[in-house]
Amino acid sequence: MVKYLVLLALTGATLSNCTRPEQTTTAPCAEAGATVRTVTDVAGTVTFDQGLQRYKIMASEAGTVDVVSVGVICGNLPEALRKAGAKVVFSGTYKAYPNPPAAPAGYTTYYLELTNVKAQ
Repeated sequence: MVKYLVLLALTGATLSNCTRPEQTTTAPCAEAGATVRTVTDVAGTVTFDQGLQRYKIMASEAGTVDVVSVGVICGNLPEALRKAGAKVVFSGTYKAYPNPPAAPAGYTTYYLELTNVKAQ
């Protein structure tokens, strides 16, 4: 019995020293693939993905009715724009997103490295 109590105490002490890494919405996208395209002054809407714990910008493709580029933001999004539904104008580079999450037809997920973003 003492052996189990010692084991339990050691396990508890070990686990109490472990901390869960803080999830951040500003981490760079180390897993981003090749550059897909660069965009300038595109209108979009900020959303927050609970599963990824990251901000995204949804941008409808010009000349289409149901094609949307979903940019998972790499790096920093200004704090003033960190709210779901914020309308923005941005420039940046879309990078390939390996194994993207399921999305509606017409939606394509990329990593998005912003070079400029401002409220619309």
